[in-house]
Amino acid sequence: MKIDSEYHFTDENTQMHKGEEARQLLAEVNDAAYLSDGQGVVKVPEERWQTAQRFERKGWMEHWVGAADDRNYDHMRRFDGYRALQGRSFDHAIELGCGPFTNARLRNGPETTSRFHTDWGTAR
Repeated sequence: MKIDSEYHFTDENTQMHKGEEARQLLAEVNDAAYLSDGQGVVKVPEERWQTAQRFERKGWMEHWVGAADDRNYDHMRRFDGYRALQGRSFDHAIELGCGPFTNARLRNGPETTSRFHTDWGTAR
């Protein structure tokens, strides 16, 4: 498998930058400051969140309008078909930040009596 070593950066306007320009942008605009040891990114400032929401909105409303999936099958594969949830049931389930799709639609169990899916970008 050949690894693409060229730098890629997509800005909040969904514009793709490559090469040296992308390398410089990645050095300036990244989430490294928000990493928590052993936890990943658990909290970001409001402005960073809004930047991400602008990207998501533009992408889904202009570029990916006809999409039928958002890597949900890849997520399911990487989480071993959500096997850890099999045989379990919950009265209620919530999926946060699911965008226009939801991973919960693909998993086998747990059974729920109600589900709530939300994307905070649409909540404001």
